[in-house]
Amino acid sequence: MERKLTDDEKARIKTTCDIIMALIQSNKAVFDSWGASDFLGRLIGDSPALSFKVNGFICRGHCTIVFNDSCGGFDVYTYKPDGYKQAEQRGVQLHELQSVCDRMIETADDSDPKYIAKANSQASADIKKALDILDDIRKAGQNQKTASTSVNMRYRK
Repeated sequence: MERKLTDDEKARIKTTCDIIMALIQSNKAVFDSWGASDFLGRLIGDSPALSFKVNGFICRGHCTIVFNDSCGGFDVYTYKPDGYKQAEQRGVQLHELQSVCDRMIETADDSDPKYIAKANSQASADIKKALDILDDIRKAGQNQKTASTSVNMRYRK
């Protein structure tokens, strides 16, 4: 049975999770590659933590980042979908949190041919999306230009 959290504990969890989210999203492209979803702030023991689902190249399961008060950093754990621990890294400092998470979730070995193929495929998809967006913007701009030209012509008569 879970005990009810106090308002102070809730505030501590929220503040810690906000800090963790800011740190792990510092490079949005790296963060997006994890397929992160279903974020949950909670206490593990007395320590605030953020848990979330991941769908990375290395880990497809969950990641939990726990504030480690004794070192002023974080402990990072990844779990397989069945709940078994896949990896852990303790004492991770603020400036290295995203890169440690990325190695545990997505890129353990950048030279792996399977990873390179996945990264190239994702980059191609991202470029295609960006080009489609630019094309939509260009079309919208042309439509707006045409509309404003015809409106201006009406007022010139």
